[in-house]
Amino acid sequence: MFIRKKKYVFFLFLFTLLQSEESLKIGLVLSGGGSKGFAHIATLKALDSLNIPIDYIAGTSFGAIVGAMYALGYSGKQIEKMALGTDWYEVQNDEPERKFLPYFRKKDSGKYQLQFGLDGVKPVAPTGLIYGQKIILDLSKWTREYEQVYDFDKLPIPFRCNAFDIISGEEVILKKGSLSHAL
Repeated sequence: MFIRKKKYVFFLFLFTLLQSEESLKIGLVLSGGGSKGFAHIATLKALDSLNIPIDYIAGTSFGAIVGAMYALGYSGKQIEKMALGTDWYEVQNDEPERKFLPYFRKKDSGKYQLQFGLDGVKPVAPTGLIYGQKIILDLSKWTREYEQVYDFDKLPIPFRCNAFDIISGEEVILKKGSLSHAL
């Protein structure tokens, strides 16, 4: 009787252990910081080489771009190739070259850190510190296979990114919508 109880307890323990192993999840959080974000690519390459699966990814700024590409199924090596093949200064600079500006715009070029638009006579605050027209072209190219997926939980790896609302000063967690625009 004692041996049978011992076997029962052992199998119950083994079953519990196996259940807990299956429920372990790995989440990856990638920070921003401009070119420091390139360090995340080396981490992803290491995870790939060790065959460590990632269940969730979140990121901010450049970490969000790297994380989103990984969430879409790109490998660390593929992300490295995309990052090295991109002129990041040019992508983030939405201003036309100075030689293409009319005289009156050349005079004011680079004078202001933040520019406000107009809606009639009412000033309209920008939606970001950079307008991102050029970067959206690259991001749209990289994410085009998933542009119709509006719920980031439905990506190959569920994804979140955060942003800062420059009007309210609040953090915003982005989990739905156009992935290229969220980034």
